[in-house]
Amino acid sequence: MEQDKFSVDEARRRVLSVLSERWPNASFRVRDEATLAREFGWVFTLEVDKADKKTSLTGDAALPRLAVLNKKSVQVFSTSQAYSPEQFAKVFEVLLVENRNWCLTMEVGLGRKGVSIAEAARAAGLEEL
Repeated sequence: MEQDKFSVDEARRRVLSVLSERWPNASFRVRDEATLAREFGWVFTLEVDKADKKTSLTGDAALPRLAVLNKKSVQVFSTSQAYSPEQFAKVFEVLLVENRNWCLTMEVGLGRKGVSIAEAARAAGLEEL
């Protein structure tokens, strides 16, 4: 699939597929009316249709509220932080601007020498799926 022609429907399917792999005991849906299109891809607002009690209560793997798909890398990131979709888009855009060659092992210029993108993303509440 050519990334330039990646559609919002394909992005939604990819996000839901990755979420179901990460949280097999939860069922997610996308609130289409809240989807944001950005130059980098899309921000999806998520709702949990159902989750077993163990999945719902797992602190380290809190169920995400938002997900982003980077259409150039086809990477999916999620967050359980209380960001609005616009705030989450901004956080993601800042990370992309800081390092145009997105790689979770590279260092970025976030004002702290030696901070990897992975560390900066985790500090912002992002999880790569």
